Amino acid sequence: GKAGGFSAGDLVQEYFNRLLEAVGEKKGIEYGADFARNVISRNLHHMAHLKKEWLDGVGLSSRSARHSDPHSNAEVRILLKEYQERELHSRRPGRSIEETDVNNFQRGMERLRKGKLQKWITKTT
Repeated sequence: GKAGGFSAGDLVQEYFNRLLEAVGEKKGIEYGADFARNVISRNLHHMAHLKKEWLDGVGLSSRSARHSDPHSNAEVRILLKEYQERELHSRRPGRSIEETDVNNFQRGMERLRKGKLQKWITKTT
């Protein structure tokens, strides 16, 4: 662009301005100093890349927000499909995971029938 000119809302320019301010604060250089204006500001793009390359090089790169593909192993996928079709991950009457397994759904239904539902209806209406 033109010397002294700027475009309002230019996100790249704003990014570089913040980066230059951060470098200036860390190194104790004034924002408008000749060195900041003529040397640092012209190389900010390269400095940002260097920082990223150094972090990547020592294994400190930013983590991905995506999960890796779960269970790409064919046998595991087949087993998971069976679990899903037979709903083995869900509690059902007559099915227990442990000897002390409690059917909380059934217990909740009994409590509702014994008066909890009526108390809730009275309280909320």
